[in-house]
Amino acid sequence: MTSAETPRAVPEPAGTPVLRVHGKPRQVWVVVLLSLVTFGVYHLIWLYKTFAEVRRARGVGVGGVVGLLLSLLIVGEFLLAAYVGRMYREDGWDDPPISGWTGLWAIFPYVGGIVLMGIVQSNLNRFWDMPGGTPAQA
Repeated sequence: MTSAETPRAVPEPAGTPVLRVHGKPRQVWVVVLLSLVTFGVYHLIWLYKTFAEVRRARGVGVGGVVGLLLSLLIVGEFLLAAYVGRMYREDGWDDPPISGWTGLWAIFPYVGGIVLMGIVQSNLNRFWDMPGGTPAQA
């Protein structure tokens, strides 16, 4: 093959499932408990990791550091919920179980953040466990 030739893409057979990268499923109660016990420090770690995993899975959006910084301004809470909803929509769901509006839970002090974290993590777990994904890397 010369440098002028370009390799041809081999078409995939019909019916071949598209593999997607996914993140690490986490027990919702563990995420909530660790966030409470560490007075919110684990929540910040969770935000960073979750934004990074969603970015890796979707290929677009803000990553861990920017997502964490936006979450300090409450914008990130809405954005994370919207990203998870978009992952469902991109996977073919007509009516995803979560959207950016779910981020409204963040306006309620303390309890709202815990509820939002539980909703986002449970929907992520459901998405990561759906067939078609590749195993999470440790």
